[in-house]
Amino acid sequence: MKITVKARFNATQQRIEKFSPGNYLVYLGIPEAENAVSVIAYVLSKQLGVPSNKIAPQGRDVHGNYIFEVLA
Repeated sequence: MKITVKARFNATQQRIEKFSPGNYLVYLGIPEAENAVSVIAYVLSKQLGVPSNKIAPQGRDVHGNYIFEVLA
């Protein structure tokens, strides 16, 4: 299953919103850094109830959203 994530960094509260099937908006209380992909994958794993090693980053789209693949 492919998931698209729009990340908002430096948020006052960490949360995740699902706004359509396969599309999430993630608010993170950290600044954007090189390890942002692993942090987003960890937050997604908690939301989806799958191990974080089953969420593989696929890169970013033209809008800067993060693309992940949830492995079976």
